[in-house]
Amino acid sequence: MGSSNIFLFTNQFPYANGETFLDAEVSILSKSVKKILFFPQIHQEKPFYTIPEGSEVADFEWNQNVKLKILIRKYWNVIILWWASEFIRSPHRWKYLLQFRWNWNRFLGLLDAADRLKEFLFKQEPGIYYSYWFNEWATILAIAKDMGLKGKFITRAHGYDFDEAQQSRGYHPFRYTEWKKFDKILQVSQFGMKYMEEKFGMDEKLFVSKLGTKDYGTGPIPQTGPFQLVSCSNFVTLKRIPLLAEMLSKLQVDFHWVHFGDGVEKESVITEVKQFLPENRFTFQGYISNDKLMKYYMDHEIDLFLNFSILEGIPVSMMEAISFGIPILGCNICGIPEIVNSDTGLILPTNLELKKVAELTENFLLNKSRDPDYRKGVREFWQKNYHADLNYQEFLNHHLLN
Repeated sequence: MGSSNIFLFTNQFPYANGETFLDAEVSILSKSVKKILFFPQIHQEKPFYTIPEGSEVADFEWNQNVKLKILIRKYWNVIILWWASEFIRSPHRWKYLLQFRWNWNRFLGLLDAADRLKEFLFKQEPGIYYSYWFNEWATILAIAKDMGLKGKFITRAHGYDFDEAQQSRGYHPFRYTEWKKFDKILQVSQFGMKYMEEKFGMDEKLFVSKLGTKDYGTGPIPQTGPFQLVSCSNFVTLKRIPLLAEMLSKLQVDFHWVHFGDGVEKESVITEVKQFLPENRFTFQGYISNDKLMKYYMDHEIDLFLNFSILEGIPVSMMEAISFGIPILGCNICGIPEIVNSDTGLILPTNLELKKVAELTENFLLNKSRDPDYRKGVREFWQKNYHADLNYQEFLNHHLLN
């Protein structure tokens, strides 16, 4: 056990069933640090994940009533610093004016949270401040640093939390100010690294630090019968599940498709899918725990894992699939080409007609998906690039504790 305390800021981990991929990282970090203190945005009665011995969830929630007059009087210098800095640096400065009320109210809320967090952390032993996402927590930490909070500040950046194309407003408020406050910004992909370099220029604080998944061994290789296809995602528009179904309807081979996931759009998506596929061609399993999903991969023959998303970072679901030797299919967008290539599966140009995509998919299924040597290479790619033990130990040694 090390001597450093880690203050880990998450969306909901260790509560609820999201951020499954953090479980592997936390189990490795906990062996080399003194204590992990979790700061989830969403609190529930009981943790969903097991918290490492000696670690705990902070008794802190930042969504509270804001006392505006006191806050503005106390931190007028920080307010001026941040707004002036953003107007000077950000190409989106005009949006701050057009959406002033929203930005102003949001900033005051985060300013109040930073004030509360600073006071809370002043009572703790010193440590490392680690935001798992480049989101509101990162902004709060950056503001708290300007309020006098001392320490090492680190954030990861995945996909939606840095890519402006994935934001409904087309920008991340105060991004051009907050990023300078961090000692290290760790992108999970080369795509993200290049994106930030183009936005902010080359900087010694930008690094790539890949995510990873646990080793459950190799899955069974399909031998005969219909091709078994699997996908795993929430039911949201950008995942393009109905379009995937339309593509599958054009296959000239026998197959069965199983999808894992849930979401508010589930019923409408199922209705659309039924327009393209008979019900005996697909099974929507809904949400299952990650442990049960891994057990499914261990026990079932799977020919190909499918991802038709139009916006992504590097999906952990794909890392999980290739760890079992399951080939993967994905579109040539964002960080997808870093994991989907000729060694792991089929990468699809974004402008191809569905008929051509179906032909390529069918050819891959017939010639590679059941080739033992090819599937061995798929798993070897995972071992070299997305093995949790290797990647998180490197993150720990070269970034978190260094």
